This record gives sequence, structure tokens and C-alpha cells, in this order.
Amino acid sequence: MKRLLRSLVVFTLLFFFLATITLIAVTQFVNPNQFKTEIQNLVGKKTGRELSIGGNIHWTFYPWLGLEINDLALQNPPSFDKTPFAKLSKIGFKVNFIPLLRGQIRISSIQLSGLELYLSINKKGQSNWEDLSQKQARTTASNTLNSAESSPSSPPIDISIEQLRFDNTTINFDNQLTSTRILIQNADLSARQIQTNEAFPLKGKMQISVFPAQIQDTVSFKGLVLCDLAKTTVSLRDVSIDQTITLPQPHLIQTTLQLTSDFNWRQGWAIIDQIQGKIGDTTIAGNLHFTNLQTNPLVQGHFSAQNLELSALKIRNLEASFKAQQGILSFSPVIASLYKGTLKNETTVNLKQATYQTNGQFDGIQLADLLQDTTGKNDVTGKIEGTYALKTQGADFAEWTNHLQGQLRFQINEGHVKGIDLEYVFAEAKALIKGQKNQKTDAGSTAFGKLTGTIQAQNGILYNQDLKLSSPQFLVTGKGTYELPPRNKMDYYAETKLNENDDHESTVLFKNLPLGIHIAGQPPQLQYRPDFERLFQAILKAQAQKQSAKILNKLHQDLGGDLGEGAQDAMQRGLGEALKNLPFKDILNKNQ
Repeated sequence: MKRLLRSLVVFTLLFFFLATITLIAVTQFVNPNQFKTEIQNLVGKKTGRELSIGGNIHWTFYPWLGLEINDLALQNPPSFDKTPFAKLSKIGFKVNFIPLLRGQIRISSIQLSGLELYLSINKKGQSNWEDLSQKQARTTASNTLNSAESSPSSPPIDISIEQLRFDNTTINFDNQLTSTRILIQNADLSARQIQTNEAFPLKGKMQISVFPAQIQDTVSFKGLVLCDLAKTTVSLRDVSIDQTITLPQPHLIQTTLQLTSDFNWRQGWAIIDQIQGKIGDTTIAGNLHFTNLQTNPLVQGHFSAQNLELSALKIRNLEASFKAQQGILSFSPVIASLYKGTLKNETTVNLKQATYQTNGQFDGIQLADLLQDTTGKNDVTGKIEGTYALKTQGADFAEWTNHLQGQLRFQINEGHVKGIDLEYVFAEAKALIKGQKNQKTDAGSTAFGKLTGTIQAQNGILYNQDLKLSSPQFLVTGKGTYELPPRNKMDYYAETKLNENDDHESTVLFKNLPLGIHIAGQPPQLQYRPDFERLFQAILKAQAQKQSAKILNKLHQDLGGDLGEGAQDAMQRGLGEALKNLPFKDILNKNQ
């Protein structure tokens, strides 16, 4: 028995000695660069892409079994430009040799330096990673089938990593469909003491730039990670994210977020839950669910925000559910509380085709506050309600406004139109007719009970043909156009009729007579010009028709009823033509 044990010990020592000598000989006398072709062929077989290795391959044996490869580049698909899909300055790892003999994987370090990833979507909506994801999906399906057929009692892999580092990583995402680009640079990621089924710390930082929006974002994050290889899941706990966002104004926004996450790479799902934080003065909360990540990714979620500000639009509370799949992002429903009213909305965005569609309804919104925040002036007050259905396309604001199509119906209750006092205008006209001074004070606004209308949008121009403003004193109708920015031009004509119960002769003259108001300019700098010419023409015509009726009646009586109908019609037409040709503009100019 002792001889057997002695022989076993000698054999074991001899095995380790020979293995050690062999590995030393291999690392010292075999040039690893001769394996470049085999590595490139293997990558080409797995990805269908060409891999180039411009630098040298180094390896070490003791005390760590190490490998280092320099200057790698993975090419783009043939349908994209010659810019590499990915570049890597250096990849290296070190594994403790002795534990490998016991079936244990003890990695000292894994380091990737200078990773540059170029992601692109061309004008046809094709991405330069589609072929890779399809190959990964087929591989995953095959592995899932094989694992189902294999024994479920396979022992878990015993692996640990002392240090994992990604240094100076760059990711460039170029979307040619929307003419936008996102650049992530100076990204670092590090983790220590990585072990299966035990939480380990993770931290990182990066700088993000968004073009052409000129948004800069500096991000840092940290948290705990738990990997379960048997279940193929990764969980994130106690994750905190800090951001400093710089907008073009310039304007700084400080952001803090906390969340948890679970990810299963074999089943292709992920959950980001318990999202809480602040973006500037806005408090947010929500969750995200990812499914079919390896085949047809679907993202669903819900978020809420309080004290949100979007392009000067202030929203007190916002609740929204959303879904994203195959480049189509939909929000339904979106419910917002703003300016003491509510907004209910559904929106669909096609990211591949850069198209946008939205419809909804709003109720009880204080229009003056809304206009003050969005335009800097509150020319119209009251509570507004209505519905809308709009669509557009393009990559920037100018294209969005130029392609805007759709309809908006609105009603404003119990409000004022600032900038013109219609009662004062009519009083001025009365005073001119009577040759007196206007005793009424200009209040600078016109009160109304209800204002309604429909706005049609076509190619960036808003058309209205049915404006109606009702009040005890006036009835206003209007029509015109507004060209959206950057043109920002209004050309509108409103017609007002007096509706009074006063029996004074000058007031009776104005009943049901129109006062035209021409509104023109670039909002919010608008000019209001009353159309006195048309008003006086209508007044004189009414008076002339009244006097002509008296004259015709007198002639009829004097001639004993012998004035024929033809003569009466001829005289009325002659008076009408005379009134039409009167120089009202010259008369008005002389009286000013």
C-alpha cells in the first residue's frame, strides 16, 4: 500500500513537472503571432466579418497564464462604409494556472483599452449590427436546445475575477434617417472581486454628446452586481446615477437616479425597476421591461414626473405608458395636469422613417398662463378646451413645422382678447359720425363669453375659416392664416357686428353693420388695424338706401303710381354704383 501511494505521489509530481516544462517551453519558444490567421478565421466564421490584428500577440505563463492582443479591428458589413465597426487598442487577461488544474478559474484581471464602437443606421433604416444579432439569435436558440437535452445536474462553473476594466471607451451612434448623432466618449468601467452568486461593486463614468441638439451630458454611476451563472441572470442593486446636463443656452441640469435591475441573457429579458430620482427640479419614477432581446426586442414601461418643464411648457404632473419595438415608439396613454387643466394624449414615433403622429384632447387649461410661458405674452385669456390630430416628419424643428398636417378644434370660455377694445372702436366711429369727441376710455381688451374655431394645418401653415367670438355686445367672425416658425407670419381678418339694445339713432346705424379688423405681423408683435372704410361704406349705403326709398316713394305718390318697376330698379342701381365709387379712403385720410 505504501509503495502504491509513493508511486501515485511520484506520478502526480511528474505530471505537474512535465506540464510546467511544456507550458514554459511553449511560452518561450512558440511565437503566438503565428496564430493570428486562426483567430481571424474563427472570428470570421462566427460573425461573417473580417477581423484584422495589426499589433502583436503576447503571452505569459508564471505566475499567471496571460494573453495580450493589440490593435484589433472588426469591419462593417459590405453595405456600409469602410469605417471599422469596432476597434480595440488592447485586450488582455491573466489567469492563475494552478487553480485551473482543480477546475477553478481564478482571473487576476481582464482589461479592454481604447474600444471604439461605430453604430450606424443608414437611410434605408438598416443597422450595421443586424447581421450580428441574427447570428447571436441562432446561436442562442441552438444552445438553449442543447442545454435542454443535456443533463440538468451539470455542476456550476467556479469562477472569480479580481479586476475588470474598460478604459477610454468610445461609442459613436449615427442615425442617418433622423440626421442625429450620439457620441459617448472617455467612458471607463471597473469592477472588483467578481464572484458567482456574490454581489460585487461596479462603477463607471462617461461623457455623452447629442448632435445637432448640442447637448452635453457627464455621467457617473455605481452599484452592486450579482451574477447567477446557473440561472444565467444578472441583478443590479443600489444603483445610483449622477448627471450634469449642459444645454445650448447654456443651462446646467443636475440629475440623480436610483434603480434596481435584473437581466437574463439566456431567456433574453431584463427589468429595470424602482426608478426614482430628480432631473433638475423634476421628480421622476418609473420602470422598464425588456423582452425578446435576442430576436425581436420589445421595450415596455411606465413613468411619472412632477414639476416637468418642456420648452417653457410647465407640467405639474405627467403619467405615461410606452412601448418600443422595431423602431416604433408609442406613448399611450399620456395624462398630464397643466395650467389648472388636463391633457390626454396618444403619440406614435417611427424612428426609422422619422415620422410623428399625435392626437388627444384638453380641457380647462388657463390660456393666459400657457401663452405667457410659451410666447412671453398673454394676448388671450380664458379657459380653453378642444381636440387635435396632428402628424409630421423630419429631423429638426424646421422640418417638423414645414411638414405639419392635421386639425385642431378649440373653444375658449369667459375670456378677453387683449390689444383692442371693440366697444371703444365703435364709440370712436359713432363720435366721428356725430362730429363729437369720444367720451369712452379705451380699456385695451375685449371681453367675450365664448370663442370657437377649427385650425387646419398643411405644410407648416395654419388655416382658419370659422372663428366665432360671442359676447353680449358683439359677434365676431374671422378667417386667415398663420405661417409657423421660422417664417412666423400672421395674416388674419376678423369681422365684428354690434349687438346692442340702445335705440339712439347713432347706435341703430351700427346694428348688424360690420367692422373689419385686420391682424398682421410676427407674433407676439401683432398690429390691429380697424377697417373703417368698409364700415363707413356700409353705413352710407344703408342711409342712402333709406333715403332713396323715401324719394322713390314720394315720386310714386306724385306721379299717381305711374312710376314703373323698371324705373325704380334703374334708380336704385344708379345710387348703388355711385356709392361704390365714392373715395372712402380719401375721405378717411382727410378726417384723420
